[in-house]
Amino acid sequence: MALFLMRLCSFVILLVIKFCSFMNLFVTELRSFVILLVIGFCSFMSLFVTELRSFVILLVIGFCSFMSLFVTELRSFVILLVIEFCSFMSLFVTEIRSFVILLVIGFCSFMSLFVTEIRSFVILMVI
Repeated sequence: MALFLMRLCSFVILLVIKFCSFMNLFVTELRSFVILLVIGFCSFMSLFVTELRSFVILLVIGFCSFMSLFVTELRSFVILLVIEFCSFMSLFVTEIRSFVILLVIGFCSFMSLFVTEIRSFVILMVI
């Protein structure tokens, strides 16, 4: 009976030792798994943040390029519009000046002719 109890105690002690070893191994494996999971998640998040940052940087660069191109095109359009307006105004002023000069020349010619006609009429009247 003492031998049986001794064997039973040894079996129970070995069972407890095996259970504790298994639990220790399980906890170690679980801890390793959690650590690897956290490392993997952090790596993924770091990669995700890097990709997101790169995407945002490229988006900002693209938007700035578009806005720069848009401003350049707008500036060119405004410059061309001002040049065309100035050309038109210069042409318009030139046309008005030419019209006024022709009007003055025409009026002077008419007045000269009129004076010549009056002089001729007076001369004829005197004769």
